[in-house]
Parts: sequence; C-alpha cells; structure tokens
Amino acid sequence: MKKRKEHWSSGIRKRLVEAMNREKEYREKLLRLAAEFDNYKKIVEKEKASIKDAAVEKLVYDLAPILNNFKLALNAINDASDEKNFESLTKGVQMIYTQLVSVLEGHGIKLIEAEGEDFDPRFHEAIEVIETDEVEPGKVVKQYEPGYLFKKKLIKPARVAVAKPKQEKEDGKNGKESDRD
Repeated sequence: MKKRKEHWSSGIRKRLVEAMNREKEYREKLLRLAAEFDNYKKIVEKEKASIKDAAVEKLVYDLAPILNNFKLALNAINDASDEKNFESLTKGVQMIYTQLVSVLEGHGIKLIEAEGEDFDPRFHEAIEVIETDEVEPGKVVKQYEPGYLFKKKLIKPARVAVAKPKQEKEDGKNGKESDRD
C-alpha cells in the first residue's frame, strides 16, 4: 500500500513540476511578446512622426516660393506710386494667390467658392441675410471667406450672405398699399 501511495504521489509531483515548468515557459513567452509589442508601438509612433514631419517639410518646401513672392510684393508697394506700377503689383499679387491655391490643391485642399450657389449648411456658414428680389431666395449673394475641404472632408465652411425675399412695406391697412392719390 505504501508503494502505491509513493507511486501515486511521485506521479502527481512529476505532473506538478511539468506544469510549473510550462507555466514558467509561458510567462517568459508572454513577457517577450509584451516587450516586442512595446517596441513595435514605439517604432510605429516614430514612423508616424516621421511621416508627419515629411508632410510638413513638403508643405514648407512648396510654400517657400510663395512667401518669397509675397515679400517681393510687399517691397514693391513702395515703388507702386504711379498707376502702371500699381497695376503690375496687383497682377503680381493675383499671381501669388493663384500659386497658393495651386499648392493647396496639390496637397488635397480644395477651396469652396460659394457665391451664386444654393446655400448648403454642410459647406456654408450664413453670417448675414440680405433682402433682395434680384437673386432667388436661398442663394449665396456674397462670400466673405472661402471654405476649405481636405480630401472631401470639410475643414472650414465658407462664410456667406444668403438671399431672402424683400418684405412688402405695410401702410397699416391689411398689409396693402392705399389706392388713394
């Protein structure tokens, strides 16, 4: 009987030792995987930062000539004393604007030009309502600032004035003008 008991307890001991060894092995694997995952997260964060930095560098590279042209235009203001120089300066500033819009479009940014369009609250912010019969109601009469989209996502709505019908003037009698002379 004693032999059976020893045989039985030695079997349990053997299984216990094996289980403890497996547990130790699994714990070490888990710690290695956790460390590897931590390192992976750090690498991904560095790559994201690097990609962001590269995008900013590209944007600055593309904007630098425009900033230089603005500086030249500002310097030319002093020389714009006569009408010919003023016209030349105006044309130069228009060219800089066109150049800037082109760079923005090259980076996936699109300007929202709203004047004459139907008012759309998804892309326009009404900051004024203008009574007029010259434009149909709900149309954008004036654009104060353009809006901006980045890859079809709204970054900033266009700030606009919207048309509404003119209200009839009342003379105090049922809202109708008098026929008397």
